[in-house]
Amino acid sequence: MLSDRFRVYIDVHFSGQNVEGMGIVRNLAMRGALIETQVPLKTGEELDLVLMVPDQTGPLGLPAAVRWIRGHRVGVEFLKMDVEAFQQLTGYLFGIQSAEESHRKAA
Repeated sequence: MLSDRFRVYIDVHFSGQNVEGMGIVRNLAMRGALIETQVPLKTGEELDLVLMVPDQTGPLGLPAAVRWIRGHRVGVEFLKMDVEAFQQLTGYLFGIQSAEESHRKAA
Protein backbone atom coordinates (compact mmCIF):
# COMPACT_ATOMS: atom_id res chain seq x y z
CA MET A 1 0.00 0.00 0.00
CA LEU A 2 2.97 2.34 0.46
CA SER A 3 3.24 3.16 -3.25
CA ASP A 4 -0.43 2.64 -4.20
CA ARG A 5 -2.23 5.75 -5.42
CA PHE A 6 -5.97 6.06 -4.95
CA ARG A 7 -8.33 8.32 -6.87
CA VAL A 8 -10.04 10.70 -4.50
CA TYR A 9 -11.86 14.02 -4.53
CA ILE A 10 -10.91 15.80 -1.31
CA ASP A 11 -10.91 19.52 -0.54
CA VAL A 12 -7.55 20.79 0.64
CA HIS A 13 -6.43 24.07 2.14
CA PHE A 14 -2.73 24.85 1.97
CA SER A 15 -0.40 27.52 3.24
CA GLY A 16 3.28 28.22 2.90
CA GLN A 17 5.75 31.00 3.52
CA ASN A 18 4.23 33.35 0.90
CA VAL A 19 1.14 31.50 -0.31
CA GLU A 20 -2.26 30.37 0.84
CA GLY A 21 -5.05 28.73 -1.11
CA MET A 22 -7.46 25.92 -1.79
CA GLY A 23 -7.52 22.98 -4.15
CA ILE A 24 -8.78 19.47 -4.77
CA VAL A 25 -6.72 16.35 -4.07
CA ARG A 26 -7.25 14.07 -7.10
CA ASN A 27 -5.08 11.16 -6.04
CA LEU A 28 -3.54 10.22 -2.74
CA ALA A 29 -0.85 7.87 -1.50
CA MET A 30 1.19 7.45 1.67
CA ARG A 31 4.05 9.40 0.11
CA GLY A 32 2.20 12.22 -1.60
CA ALA A 33 -0.70 13.58 -3.59
CA LEU A 34 -1.78 15.23 -6.81
CA ILE A 35 -3.56 18.52 -6.20
CA GLU A 36 -5.49 20.66 -8.67
CA THR A 37 -5.38 24.35 -7.82
CA GLN A 38 -5.59 27.76 -9.48
CA VAL A 39 -3.04 29.14 -7.00
CA PRO A 40 0.45 29.57 -8.50
CA LEU A 41 3.02 27.48 -6.63
CA LYS A 42 6.75 26.90 -7.07
CA THR A 43 8.71 23.66 -7.21
CA GLY A 44 10.43 23.07 -3.88
CA GLU A 45 7.94 25.20 -1.96
CA GLU A 46 6.99 23.73 1.42
CA LEU A 47 3.32 23.71 2.35
CA ASP A 48 1.13 22.81 5.28
CA LEU A 49 -1.83 20.88 3.89
CA VAL A 50 -5.18 20.45 5.62
CA LEU A 51 -7.28 17.74 3.95
CA MET A 52 -10.99 17.52 4.66
CA VAL A 53 -10.99 13.71 4.66
CA PRO A 54 -14.47 12.11 4.58
CA ASP A 55 -15.52 9.90 7.49
CA GLN A 56 -12.70 11.08 9.74
CA THR A 57 -12.93 12.68 13.17
CA GLY A 58 -11.30 15.87 11.91
CA PRO A 59 -9.18 17.38 9.16
CA LEU A 60 -5.86 15.75 8.29
CA GLY A 61 -2.84 18.05 8.56
CA LEU A 62 0.22 17.09 6.53
CA PRO A 63 3.49 18.88 5.76
CA ALA A 64 4.45 18.62 2.09
CA ALA A 65 6.82 19.92 -0.56
CA VAL A 66 5.93 20.71 -4.17
CA ARG A 67 7.88 18.31 -6.42
CA TRP A 68 6.41 19.09 -9.86
CA ILE A 69 3.91 21.38 -11.55
CA ARG A 70 1.98 20.79 -14.80
CA GLY A 71 -0.52 23.53 -15.51
CA HIS A 72 -2.97 23.57 -12.61
CA ARG A 73 -1.81 20.16 -11.34
CA VAL A 74 0.77 19.95 -8.61
CA GLY A 75 2.55 16.88 -7.28
CA VAL A 76 3.47 17.06 -3.60
CA GLU A 77 5.56 14.76 -1.47
CA PHE A 78 4.65 14.43 2.17
CA LEU A 79 7.37 15.38 4.60
CA LYS A 80 7.83 14.01 8.10
CA MET A 81 4.38 13.28 9.56
CA ASP A 82 3.52 12.97 13.20
CA VAL A 83 2.19 9.63 14.44
CA GLU A 84 -1.45 10.78 14.54
CA ALA A 85 -1.39 12.04 10.92
CA PHE A 86 0.35 8.85 9.77
CA GLN A 87 -2.29 6.68 11.46
CA GLN A 88 -5.16 8.78 10.08
CA LEU A 89 -3.79 8.66 6.52
CA THR A 90 -3.05 4.94 6.76
CA GLY A 91 -6.55 4.21 8.04
CA TYR A 92 -8.19 6.28 5.32
CA LEU A 93 -6.18 4.68 2.51
CA PHE A 94 -6.72 1.19 3.94
CA GLY A 95 -10.47 1.86 3.89
CA ILE A 96 -10.32 2.90 0.22
CA GLN A 97 -8.25 -0.18 -0.65
CA SER A 98 -10.67 -2.49 1.18
CA ALA A 99 -13.67 -0.94 -0.58
CA GLU A 100 -12.00 -1.33 -3.98
CA GLU A 101 -11.15 -4.98 -3.29
CA SER A 102 -14.73 -5.69 -2.16
CA HIS A 103 -16.08 -4.02 -5.29
CA ARG A 104 -13.78 -6.10 -7.54
CA LYS A 105 -14.83 -9.34 -5.81
CA ALA A 106 -18.51 -8.49 -6.21
CA ALA A 107 -18.16 -7.74 -9.94
